[in-house]
Amino acid sequence: MPGKKRNKQHRIGDEALDLFRSILPKTKAFDIVFTEESRDYGIDGHIQIFINDEHTGNVPRVQIKGNETGEYIDKGKTLRFSLDLDSAFFLIEQAQDPTALIVVDNDKKAVYWHAIQTSLEARDALERRLVESKAKNPSITVHIDTQKNRLTPDNYQGLYAYFQEARLKLAKKIMLRTKTDKTLSEGVKHLNEVERQIYELEGFDRVFRKGNIPTPGTVFSIETSDGKNIDYFPNKSFRPDLVPKVNLRTKFSTKTKEGVEKYKAFRRAVQEGKGSVELDSEYIDSYEMTIGSQVFDNSKSGGKTSISIGPSKNKQVVYLSNGVDELEHQVEIWGEDGAFVIQSLEGQPLHIGLKLKMGEMSAKFNFGINPDLMTNASHHLRMLDFIRNRKELIISFTDPDGFKRKLFGGEINVPSLVTEDQYRFAKALAEIEQTSGVPIPFPLPDKLTREDITNIFWIHRIMTQGKIVQKITLSFTLQNKPPEHVEKDKYMSMTQTPPEVYLFGRPYVMPGFTQTISGKITKLETPAGKDKPSYKLEMEEAEIAIKRTTT
Repeated sequence: MPGKKRNKQHRIGDEALDLFRSILPKTKAFDIVFTEESRDYGIDGHIQIFINDEHTGNVPRVQIKGNETGEYIDKGKTLRFSLDLDSAFFLIEQAQDPTALIVVDNDKKAVYWHAIQTSLEARDALERRLVESKAKNPSITVHIDTQKNRLTPDNYQGLYAYFQEARLKLAKKIMLRTKTDKTLSEGVKHLNEVERQIYELEGFDRVFRKGNIPTPGTVFSIETSDGKNIDYFPNKSFRPDLVPKVNLRTKFSTKTKEGVEKYKAFRRAVQEGKGSVELDSEYIDSYEMTIGSQVFDNSKSGGKTSISIGPSKNKQVVYLSNGVDELEHQVEIWGEDGAFVIQSLEGQPLHIGLKLKMGEMSAKFNFGINPDLMTNASHHLRMLDFIRNRKELIISFTDPDGFKRKLFGGEINVPSLVTEDQYRFAKALAEIEQTSGVPIPFPLPDKLTREDITNIFWIHRIMTQGKIVQKITLSFTLQNKPPEHVEKDKYMSMTQTPPEVYLFGRPYVMPGFTQTISGKITKLETPAGKDKPSYKLEMEEAEIAIKRTTT
């Protein structure tokens, strides 16, 4: 008697699970561990994420849907997938942990993920289906970008970012429920209505601006009645006739200094594309903006209209990373001539300038350092380490929700700004400072003598090695009668507490240390004509030692 055959759908599902496991990243830098769960509750398993062998503390879920052959549209750029209504409702409305929909094409051996919990398209489809008449096999259709959302061992960052976004959205649901004291379903419905209170303009995609930074690619922005900024950029359905058109009639008084200055600023912004100007109702006679079929005007504004023309510069704290170290940095950010510009504020030891043309793969970039603004030798060395032989730069900012977002990232083709000799000298200074615990005064002299450089490396050897042997010349004056041992070919030892050396012609005292110089006097001079005995001596092999006397 033949055995019981395996269900076809089970076979497809098992193949999909095996394929999903096989493409998960498995490196020290980023590792995903999948654990299968019971499939009775709409979840196939959970994943644990490790970064640099450390658990992130997050345990998101996945629902895996297998297909023998996927349905592709838009020349293969989009995967269209039909999700049954029960699964859609569970993932969008009921799941309380960050959960991703995983769609597997068994034939192509390809795995894709969908942002089911944060997708407005999926939520809209679900709500429409719930109010429609009953269908035989109710489902919703979702669309997946086959390039951006394909999961591979090297392309997992998008999925990780989605889990973070989903966690934030779920937290907002809970907060909303607490604040409104309503049922969760009522709170979710209210949240959806709030999220849809935005202007939908034909031919444009839009996003709520995070913080003060315009979204890269923005061509224009609109401020909502509650003070939020919406940034717009062209989408696939964009046409030239959808470009915003503005009819503006202004009025300026030439009898006041403020009116004249405002007029000049307005003319430069419009005619030359330089600078920016803000006009309130005092300077606006009328305006009308047409975008596609929608018209915005000041007929119902009650005289409170304001318009900003030209690039608006926003001050922002960003984080600069070279892949090894990260620095906090203050910049101005604005857009001009179709480009995204980032420029350092003055008064910082590090200076960056970035101009990124929208739609282009390369950017104009400059990178510099200002030694006059260093505070000490260790600070100087850190700045040199940051820019020395680095080819990567990542600029990030913290959004209002506390998440760090990448603003710009890529390779930088900048020749090394620091020679090997400069770096060795800066490192020697920093190690003297760190060993002694006494800051080296900055800035350094504009010009360094050969004696300055030799002296620094000499002191560095003593401080880092504790003892050196070398030829030395000493000049000193005794306060009392010279002891008998100050004679040529005799052994002599001198102690100084605390040591006082000279850096760049200035005394550098190191409290808590003692310096000892001892050796055989190989040459001795006794200058005549002084009240107290003075000597100039040489030691061919003097032992110079320095040690800490206090802790």
